[in-house]
Amino acid sequence: MRCREPAALVAIAAAGVWLSWPWLAPRLWPAAGGEAIVVFAEDPRRTVAALDLWQQDPSRQLVIQGFPSLQGIARRQLAARQPGPAAMARVTTLTCGVDTVGQLTCLADWIRRRRQTLALGQVTLVSDRAHLPRVLAIAEIVLGGAGIRVQGLGVPIDEPAEHPLRRLRDQWRAQVWRATGWDGRPAFLQRQPLLLHQGQ
Repeated sequence: MRCREPAALVAIAAAGVWLSWPWLAPRLWPAAGGEAIVVFAEDPRRTVAALDLWQQDPSRQLVIQGFPSLQGIARRQLAARQPGPAAMARVTTLTCGVDTVGQLTCLADWIRRRRQTLALGQVTLVSDRAHLPRVLAIAEIVLGGAGIRVQGLGVPIDEPAEHPLRRLRDQWRAQVWRATGWDGRPAFLQRQPLLLHQGQ
Protein backbone atom coordinates (compact mmCIF):
# COMPACT_ATOMS: atom_id res chain seq x y z
CA MET A 1 0.00 0.00 0.00
CA ARG A 2 2.83 2.37 0.81
CA CYS A 3 4.32 1.88 -2.65
CA ARG A 4 1.11 3.12 -4.22
CA GLU A 5 0.90 6.34 -2.22
CA PRO A 6 3.93 8.05 -3.82
CA ALA A 7 2.69 7.04 -7.27
CA ALA A 8 -0.74 8.47 -6.50
CA LEU A 9 0.82 11.71 -5.23
CA VAL A 10 2.95 12.00 -8.37
CA ALA A 11 -0.14 11.40 -10.54
CA ILE A 12 -2.13 14.03 -8.65
CA ALA A 13 0.74 16.53 -8.89
CA ALA A 14 1.14 15.84 -12.62
CA ALA A 15 -2.58 16.33 -13.19
CA GLY A 16 -2.46 19.59 -11.25
CA VAL A 17 0.45 20.88 -13.33
CA TRP A 18 -1.28 19.84 -16.56
CA LEU A 19 -4.53 21.58 -15.59
CA SER A 20 -2.77 24.77 -14.52
CA TRP A 21 -0.20 24.81 -17.35
CA PRO A 22 -2.15 27.32 -19.51
CA TRP A 23 -1.84 29.89 -16.71
CA LEU A 24 1.74 28.98 -15.79
CA ALA A 25 3.30 28.89 -19.26
CA PRO A 26 2.78 32.57 -20.21
CA ARG A 27 4.41 33.59 -16.91
CA LEU A 28 7.25 31.05 -16.81
CA TRP A 29 8.01 30.62 -20.53
CA PRO A 30 6.24 33.37 -22.46
CA ALA A 31 6.16 32.98 -26.22
CA ALA A 32 8.34 35.49 -28.02
CA GLY A 33 6.93 37.38 -30.93
CA GLY A 34 4.45 39.96 -32.05
CA GLU A 35 0.84 40.66 -31.32
CA ALA A 36 -2.42 39.75 -33.00
CA ILE A 37 -5.77 41.45 -32.65
CA VAL A 38 -8.68 39.03 -32.95
CA VAL A 39 -12.25 40.23 -33.30
CA PHE A 40 -15.44 38.17 -33.05
CA ALA A 41 -17.26 39.97 -35.84
CA GLU A 42 -20.83 38.94 -35.01
CA ASP A 43 -21.55 42.60 -34.19
CA PRO A 44 -20.16 45.33 -36.50
CA ARG A 45 -19.42 47.52 -33.46
CA ARG A 46 -16.85 44.98 -32.31
CA THR A 47 -15.18 45.20 -35.73
CA VAL A 48 -15.07 49.00 -35.56
CA ALA A 49 -13.30 48.85 -32.18
CA ALA A 50 -10.84 46.23 -33.46
CA LEU A 51 -10.04 48.26 -36.57
CA ASP A 52 -9.52 51.40 -34.47
CA LEU A 53 -7.04 49.48 -32.30
CA TRP A 54 -5.30 47.81 -35.25
CA GLN A 55 -4.84 51.06 -37.15
CA GLN A 56 -2.79 52.44 -34.25
CA ASP A 57 -0.14 49.89 -35.30
CA PRO A 58 -0.98 48.00 -38.50
CA SER A 59 2.21 45.94 -38.19
CA ARG A 60 0.18 43.66 -35.91
CA GLN A 61 -1.72 40.70 -37.30
CA LEU A 62 -5.50 41.21 -37.56
CA VAL A 63 -7.78 38.18 -37.46
CA ILE A 64 -11.50 38.63 -38.15
CA GLN A 65 -13.57 35.65 -37.01
CA GLY A 66 -17.22 35.10 -37.76
CA PHE A 67 -19.77 33.27 -39.84
CA PRO A 68 -19.46 33.62 -43.64
CA SER A 69 -22.66 35.67 -43.77
CA LEU A 70 -21.04 38.30 -41.53
CA GLN A 71 -17.64 38.42 -43.19
CA GLY A 72 -18.93 40.61 -46.02
CA ILE A 73 -19.85 43.34 -43.53
CA ALA A 74 -16.45 43.11 -41.85
CA ARG A 75 -14.63 43.24 -45.20
CA ARG A 76 -16.56 46.37 -46.19
CA GLN A 77 -15.69 47.97 -42.84
CA LEU A 78 -12.04 47.11 -43.43
CA ALA A 79 -12.05 48.36 -47.04
CA ALA A 80 -13.53 51.69 -45.90
CA ARG A 81 -10.35 52.28 -43.85
CA GLN A 82 -8.27 51.92 -47.05
CA PRO A 83 -5.33 50.07 -45.51
CA GLY A 84 -2.27 49.76 -47.72
CA PRO A 85 -1.06 46.48 -49.26
CA ALA A 86 1.49 45.88 -46.49
CA ALA A 87 -1.22 46.19 -43.82
CA MET A 88 -3.66 44.02 -45.80
CA ALA A 89 -1.02 41.30 -45.96
CA ARG A 90 -1.45 40.94 -42.19
CA VAL A 91 -5.24 40.49 -42.29
CA THR A 92 -6.84 37.05 -42.07
CA THR A 93 -10.50 36.12 -41.89
CA LEU A 94 -11.56 32.79 -40.39
CA THR A 95 -15.06 31.29 -40.42
CA CYS A 96 -14.39 28.05 -38.52
CA GLY A 97 -16.13 27.28 -35.25
CA VAL A 98 -19.84 27.39 -34.53
CA ASP A 99 -19.51 28.99 -31.09
CA THR A 100 -16.92 30.77 -28.94
CA VAL A 101 -15.03 27.62 -27.93
CA GLY A 102 -14.95 26.43 -31.53
CA GLN A 103 -13.72 29.80 -32.78
CA LEU A 104 -10.94 29.96 -30.20
CA THR A 105 -9.77 26.38 -30.72
CA CYS A 106 -9.79 27.06 -34.47
CA LEU A 107 -7.69 30.18 -33.81
CA ALA A 108 -5.26 28.17 -31.68
CA ASP A 109 -4.91 25.58 -34.45
CA TRP A 110 -4.36 28.33 -37.04
CA ILE A 111 -1.63 29.92 -34.88
CA ARG A 112 0.03 26.55 -34.27
CA ARG A 113 0.11 25.69 -37.98
CA ARG A 114 1.86 29.01 -38.69
CA ARG A 115 4.21 29.18 -35.73
CA GLN A 116 7.29 29.13 -38.03
CA THR A 117 6.19 32.24 -39.94
CA LEU A 118 3.81 33.85 -37.45
CA ALA A 119 5.47 34.09 -34.07
CA LEU A 120 2.96 35.49 -31.59
CA GLY A 121 3.56 36.37 -27.97
CA GLN A 122 0.27 38.15 -27.26
CA VAL A 123 -3.30 38.15 -28.52
CA THR A 124 -5.81 40.92 -27.88
CA LEU A 125 -9.39 39.65 -28.14
CA VAL A 126 -12.15 42.10 -29.04
CA SER A 127 -15.76 41.41 -28.14
CA ASP A 128 -18.56 43.08 -26.22
CA ARG A 129 -18.17 43.55 -22.48
CA ALA A 130 -20.73 40.88 -21.54
CA HIS A 131 -19.06 38.25 -23.75
CA LEU A 132 -15.42 39.14 -23.05
CA PRO A 133 -14.93 37.41 -19.64
CA ARG A 134 -15.93 34.07 -21.16
CA VAL A 135 -13.75 34.72 -24.22
CA LEU A 136 -10.72 35.41 -22.02
CA ALA A 137 -11.40 32.39 -19.80
CA ILE A 138 -11.41 30.09 -22.84
CA ALA A 139 -8.46 31.79 -24.53
CA GLU A 140 -6.28 31.52 -21.44
CA ILE A 141 -6.68 27.74 -21.70
CA VAL A 142 -6.38 27.19 -25.45
CA LEU A 143 -3.64 29.79 -26.09
CA GLY A 144 -1.93 29.97 -22.71
CA GLY A 145 -0.45 26.48 -22.99
CA ALA A 146 1.63 27.76 -25.91
CA GLY A 147 2.92 30.62 -23.76
CA ILE A 148 0.72 33.20 -25.49
CA ARG A 149 -0.54 36.00 -23.25
CA VAL A 150 -4.14 37.08 -23.75
CA GLN A 151 -5.82 40.36 -23.02
CA GLY A 152 -9.16 41.81 -24.01
CA LEU A 153 -10.92 44.88 -25.27
CA GLY A 154 -14.57 45.05 -24.24
CA VAL A 155 -16.87 47.07 -26.49
CA PRO A 156 -19.69 48.84 -24.61
CA ILE A 157 -22.68 47.13 -26.21
CA ASP A 158 -25.92 46.83 -24.27
CA GLU A 159 -26.03 43.06 -23.79
CA PRO A 160 -27.18 41.19 -20.66
CA ALA A 161 -24.48 39.66 -18.48
CA GLU A 162 -23.76 36.02 -19.21
CA HIS A 163 -24.51 33.33 -16.64
CA PRO A 164 -21.30 32.24 -14.85
CA LEU A 165 -22.06 28.57 -15.56
CA ARG A 166 -21.55 29.22 -19.28
CA ARG A 167 -17.98 30.22 -18.53
CA LEU A 168 -17.36 27.13 -16.39
CA ARG A 169 -18.89 24.88 -19.06
CA ASP A 170 -16.66 26.38 -21.76
CA GLN A 171 -13.55 26.20 -19.60
CA TRP A 172 -14.27 22.49 -19.19
CA ARG A 173 -14.72 22.14 -22.97
CA ALA A 174 -11.41 23.94 -23.54
CA GLN A 175 -9.62 21.51 -21.23
CA VAL A 176 -11.24 18.59 -23.07
CA TRP A 177 -9.90 20.08 -26.31
CA ARG A 178 -6.41 20.29 -24.81
CA ALA A 179 -6.56 16.63 -23.86
CA THR A 180 -8.27 15.18 -26.94
CA GLY A 181 -8.41 17.74 -29.76
CA TRP A 182 -12.23 17.68 -29.57
CA ASP A 183 -13.98 20.90 -28.54
CA GLY A 184 -16.97 19.16 -26.97
CA ARG A 185 -19.49 19.65 -29.77
CA PRO A 186 -21.06 16.72 -31.66
CA ALA A 187 -19.45 16.08 -35.04
CA PHE A 188 -22.65 16.89 -36.97
CA LEU A 189 -22.59 20.42 -35.51
CA GLN A 190 -19.01 21.08 -36.60
CA ARG A 191 -18.17 23.16 -39.64
CA GLN A 192 -14.97 22.64 -41.57
CA PRO A 193 -12.40 25.43 -41.27
CA LEU A 194 -12.73 27.94 -44.06
CA LEU A 195 -10.10 30.57 -44.71
CA LEU A 196 -11.62 33.42 -46.71
CA HIS A 197 -8.51 35.57 -46.95
CA GLN A 198 -5.06 35.20 -45.59
CA GLY A 199 -2.45 37.86 -46.06
CA GLN A 200 0.46 35.63 -45.04
